[in-house]
Amino acid sequence: MANYIPYSQEVAASAQFQAQNPGAGLMETKQGNLQATNPTTGATSTESISQAYQDALKSQQAVSSATSQAQQLEQQNQALLAEIANKPVAPSLNFGAINANAAAAAQSQVNPLYTQYLNQYLQQEAAVTQQQQSANTQAVQAAQSALANTQAQNTQQQQFTGANTALNLTNINQQAANREQNAGNQFDTQRAQLEAQIGQSNLGASGIGQQQIWTARNNANVAELQSQDTDQYNRNQQLLNESNTFAQIAQSNKYASTVEGQAESAANLKLSSYLQNAAYAQTQAEEQLTEWQQNALYAAQQQSVASQVAAQLQGLKGGVQGAAAQAWAPFLQAEGMPSAPTLQFAS
Repeated sequence: MANYIPYSQEVAASAQFQAQNPGAGLMETKQGNLQATNPTTGATSTESISQAYQDALKSQQAVSSATSQAQQLEQQNQALLAEIANKPVAPSLNFGAINANAAAAAQSQVNPLYTQYLNQYLQQEAAVTQQQQSANTQAVQAAQSALANTQAQNTQQQQFTGANTALNLTNINQQAANREQNAGNQFDTQRAQLEAQIGQSNLGASGIGQQQIWTARNNANVAELQSQDTDQYNRNQQLLNESNTFAQIAQSNKYASTVEGQAESAANLKLSSYLQNAAYAQTQAEEQLTEWQQNALYAAQQQSVASQVAAQLQGLKGGVQGAAAQAWAPFLQAEGMPSAPTLQFAS
């Protein structure tokens, strides 16, 4: 059994069907209803008109729902605008002036501290450097003094050895001269005695007497030659001792000079190494101070901004103050000032 469709709705549905199917014709049924005729097949369908009517009804319902939602959003917007219109608003801050004042205040607070810390470091470094230089001077002077003392002692020893050798040689020569003189006198006395004995014995013309005199003279000459050999040995011993002492003194002076040079070089190397380390430490300290200065300037500027904003907040009342406190909250927070840097000195 076909669904009954009111005539007015059937007309509307038939019109929609014709719009969707160009070229289709309409005809009136026996019941007075309209049927759509497909120009190609010639078929008619009351069901197609009914479906079109249902689609049109759904579209109308969707439009009604969208209109209702739009009205609700409009009401919400109107309520929000009314709330905003009645809500207190925080006044605007002059951030340009605030930041300029904060930067000036931070510089006046931090820069003198930077200068103070840097001057303290440089003064202490200068004092340590002076100590190192004084230590170097003392070490060099001590090495030079030790060399000078050694050389002075060696010079004294050399002079004493030379004088002592000369004195001993003079003594040997004098003893040799005295001995020769005594030996000559003794031989003369002995010869005189022999000649007297030979004369008393009438042996003067004989070879026996001359033999006795010759033997006495020969013995005296042999004794003298032996004494001269001993004297020459003593002289050579004195000269050898002197030469050995001089060689030891020369070696001592050379060694002392080497030791002094090594000590002076070591002292100078130590000072040079310290000065290089001090220059590096100073560079590091200045970089550390610069980093501290930048952090301190940032913190001080934040604190100054917070102080200025807090002062302006105190001047507000009621809801405006509350709105300002909420709006300005990020500017009321500030980091603490960094502590004074610990700077390292060269060792």
